Amino acid sequence: MDVLFAGWSLCGVRSEWSGGLGLGLWQGSHDGVEGKWLRWYDADGNWVMTSQERLLLIERADRERQRADMLAAKLRELGIDVEEII
Repeated sequence: MDVLFAGWSLCGVRSEWSGGLGLGLWQGSHDGVEGKWLRWYDADGNWVMTSQERLLLIERADRERQRADMLAAKLRELGIDVEEII
């Protein structure tokens, strides 16, 4: 299916520029809207994360770190040396 973007017809073909970045057609949801979107990808063909995706990843990592800290504190309360387990 062709998609029109700013007067250009895009057929899902990826275009690559110097420096390893390319622009491709990505199917997914962005800002709550499902569709096909132009999206950057890196030299390995991985989509470059949006700022929203990066923020969600950081928030998830923070939650996991807090959970690990709470578990370590609980283990120390029980007399278990956390450093020996790791």
